[in-house]
Amino acid sequence: MRSREKWIRVKKTYAFSLIFCALAAIILASFPAFSQDALRISRTDNIKEYYPGDFVHVIVDAPIDTAQITATMPDGSTISLIEERRSTIWRGIWQVPLNFKKGSFTAKLSAVDVDGNIFEGQSAPFVIKELAIVTLVGLPTKEAAPAPAPAMREKITPVAPEASQAELINIVRKLIAEPVPGPVPELKADEKAKLFSANLSSGKKSLEQGRLQEAAAYFRVALFLDPKSKEAGSYLLDAQNRTKAAEQAARRRIEIIAAASVAGLVFIYIFFQLLVRAISRCYPSETRPVQTAEASDPEKKKKKDLKEILGWKGDPFSEEALKDVIIGDRPLGFDGLKSFIRNRIEAVNGSGLAPFTESALKKIYEFSKGKPTQALDICRWAVGRAAKEGLGNVTAELVDEYSGIAFKKILIADDEEVIRSTLAAILKKGGGYEVEFATDGEDVLKKIKENNYGAVLLDIVMPKLDGYQVLSRIREISPELPVIFVSGKGDSAKVMNSLSQNRLSGLIEKPFTPEAVLDAVAKAIKLG
Repeated sequence: MRSREKWIRVKKTYAFSLIFCALAAIILASFPAFSQDALRISRTDNIKEYYPGDFVHVIVDAPIDTAQITATMPDGSTISLIEERRSTIWRGIWQVPLNFKKGSFTAKLSAVDVDGNIFEGQSAPFVIKELAIVTLVGLPTKEAAPAPAPAMREKITPVAPEASQAELINIVRKLIAEPVPGPVPELKADEKAKLFSANLSSGKKSLEQGRLQEAAAYFRVALFLDPKSKEAGSYLLDAQNRTKAAEQAARRRIEIIAAASVAGLVFIYIFFQLLVRAISRCYPSETRPVQTAEASDPEKKKKKDLKEILGWKGDPFSEEALKDVIIGDRPLGFDGLKSFIRNRIEAVNGSGLAPFTESALKKIYEFSKGKPTQALDICRWAVGRAAKEGLGNVTAELVDEYSGIAFKKILIADDEEVIRSTLAAILKKGGGYEVEFATDGEDVLKKIKENNYGAVLLDIVMPKLDGYQVLSRIREISPELPVIFVSGKGDSAKVMNSLSQNRLSGLIEKPFTPEAVLDAVAKAIKLG
């Protein structure tokens, strides 16, 4: 079973490397769109403040079945958005009126899909600031001010109940025909000159400080006041050129970041390819899955005979039979695990839980910690062993033999990296053990609850819980699990107390030799 787990780990690592390769290809293929989208964000989404005369870009990412989109802007005007070719992006432009009030605004969006359904929404808030040009909408002078229009209630005169319909129509016609007050008078030349100078000066200041959008707005107002000004036109062109240069610089930065990301993914892909090859060399052909080994097993006929006796039309625990079954690592209760095993047996025309005895199922539950995938591995091994031995049932004694094979995984608990790596190298090369690591006392207890181990090499001095506390808690979780202290700072009285009260399995003193480590582990799990 452990050989099979190693092989699955190799395949998972290989699949992980292929995922990285696919990500690199996707990013490389979508790079142009990525670059353009990033530029769009840098131009619009990051610019939340506008000035009178500025152009507000309305950009909407709509579903593919959208037929049209309109946006009602803060001034009440409506603009129709245009869909970009071969995309789901819709765009429109609204110019802030020169006399528009300052404040925070949103645009109301209305969309219609191809089926005629209507959807509504609104844009993100944006702020409109105030420029000097807003003085153009001030009150006119008293001399030029038109006579105030009479209130509507003053225009409408009472009509006698007996008035004819013709008289009512004449009254309405008079109201409609009354003149509308004229527009605000033009600014005087000296007032225009002052506003022009103020906007030009403010634009130069904004340009010097790098606020290009704001500077362009000031220069546009200046040109509005004096369309023939070459100075304002020159500054506006300069601001626009600088804006374009900033956009090009942003594009180059995005291209560099994207290229670096692709290069990083390619590097990771190559790294994992090399890692897969290294792992494959570590696990030669005998570590192929159990099914491959069983194909050449001389006892194969006995296994088939057992299945025929049980009436099975296939192997309920084979990897092929489990391809269409979704199995997670979430532990089940004992009854839930029994039901799961029964379903697998009945799927191949088996009868209930035969050939497993109740005591064997309890052992399987104990060894697997209730995890379905591990339980099925044990069931597969136990049925094969029963066939080899010519047994009619799978008993608890038979499942007990599994521990000698399954529990060659050692948990190394130490907060020092150099100690963990040294012990791992000794156990892997010298004893063929598998290893897992824990760096503090709480991590040790968590891993023991979730996994099976042949032994635990436990440092005494660790964060959160020391070795003595961890050993005491382990005995509550797994009374028979071999635990070996690895320390050079142990209190002899406490160590002796651990030997007598908490059944400490051994002690490896630092500095240690490979022989001392392998001998202590072999004795603890009774393999030496």
